[in-house]
Amino acid sequence: MLSDNQESISLEALAEMLRNLPEEDFQRIIALVEQSPAPLNEDPQIDEGTPCCPHCSSNHVYRNGFVRGKQRYLCQECGRTFGQTTGSVRYKSKHSKETWETYLEAFALRLPLRDAASRCGIALSTAFFWRHKILDALSNGKNGLLLSGQVQEDETYIQDNSKDNCKVE
Repeated sequence: MLSDNQESISLEALAEMLRNLPEEDFQRIIALVEQSPAPLNEDPQIDEGTPCCPHCSSNHVYRNGFVRGKQRYLCQECGRTFGQTTGSVRYKSKHSKETWETYLEAFALRLPLRDAASRCGIALSTAFFWRHKILDALSNGKNGLLLSGQVQEDETYIQDNSKDNCKVE
């Protein structure tokens, strides 16, 4: 969605894009965030039953025990271990999938951070961190969502905020 000469997209533009998504596409994004064993900036895994290594993309992996009730894997190519959420936005999160779903709904509704945090039962700083994890994952553009049918793209004009950017000489 970004042209070659654009380096980044603003937070407001990404939020606007999420609000304008059809319900089916929004649910696909929620599923991607919840179940993505591969990082969102890499290609998705080849087979749903056998995860591929998020470090070297090899699918020569073996189960390697459990940590806190979650399956761990060992890559035979690079020798590194990983879990189902390694590299995803849920990586190192101690909150449940339901909490993430609730936050994603609040994010799509453009609720203020304080309201989203209170709705999910998380701290304000956690809500801020989660927002930026989601926006970083979405801005990478290689999140496995494919467009089909007739697709149109229009220009988007975003108001630039230069607050606190003036230089006093």
